[in-house]
This record gives sequence, C-alpha cells and structure tokens, in this order.
Amino acid sequence: LTYFEYGIISLTNFGSAASESGTTMHEIGHLYNAKDHYNIGSVPSTAEIIISEGDARYNSDCIYGENKEDPDIAGNYVICDGCRARIESYSNRFNH
Repeated sequence: LTYFEYGIISLTNFGSAASESGTTMHEIGHLYNAKDHYNIGSVPSTAEIIISEGDARYNSDCIYGENKEDPDIAGNYVICDGCRARIESYSNRFNH
C-alpha cells in the first residue's frame, strides 16, 4: 500500500523474497506517480489508461498492467514506457 501524498509505503505478509522484492519495486514506482492499469475492481485497464492519458506507451506487459503476475514480467520488473515516463517526470520528487 502506498500513500503518495505522504511518501509512505507499507508492506506486509509475503510468502517469498521474490514476492516481497517485486511488490516493493511496484510500490516504489507509485511514490513516483506510476499508475496501476490492471483492470481489477476500480483500477482501470491498460486500454482505459491509454485513452484517459492520451498516451499509447502504456502496455499490459508491465508490473502495473494486466500481466503483472506473469513470472517474466514480475521477475524482471518490467515497466512499460508509459509508466517509465511518469516515474521519470517525478524523479526529483524527493530531492530536498
């Protein structure tokens, strides 16, 4: 769970080191404004993010996308170009 406004991440209850490191990487990206786009509950799909952001660089093969549980994507911390651009645009967020 990430609290963007406060720059806080809370992580609990992991079954493996791989799961913990992948989730940590995912949540750190949220601190830099990466958006989930995996189409579960109120979370938009990749297609919806592409439409709302007007940015075709988003991809389902991303740790924030529909295929985030795929071992190749999760294990290699794959981040699509749309999320990467958002993270890079916020890269100075914690420079004080």
